[in-house]
Amino acid sequence: MSSHPWILGSKTKRWLALAALFSLTSACGGGSLNHAETMYASGDYVGAAEVLEHTQSRLSSCSPQERAQYALYRGATLLSLGDIVSARHWTGVASRLNRQDPQLLSDSERSMLQQVEVRVERAHQARTAGSSLEGERLATVP
Repeated sequence: MSSHPWILGSKTKRWLALAALFSLTSACGGGSLNHAETMYASGDYVGAAEVLEHTQSRLSSCSPQERAQYALYRGATLLSLGDIVSARHWTGVASRLNRQDPQLLSDSERSMLQQVEVRVERAHQARTAGSSLEGERLATVP
């Protein structure tokens, strides 16, 4: 933080922007979801994850479409941050909602979901294979 009290640090600015954004959004957080999508698209995965985490408590008031979009971006963001277990959960939620009503996601979002599902499963398999190999190595150490 700067020695000048009127100059805010980047973390403080981010929290102030998030607070302002939350105060302007619908009960579900539609504006927050759009902001998270923009942050994800620009590669700001940490920022997107923060926005999505703060929006999660309002999911029950969201439309099915907003829940599907939320789950898609939450899964994609967590995958980009390396949290495979949570990414798998949220991608599964998006996939289930999409199967129930394929109109919830746009064509580009459905394509993104398919790509994220493939990446999540590959990451999960690699993680599982790595755990198995590590276990085998430890079992063979005298």
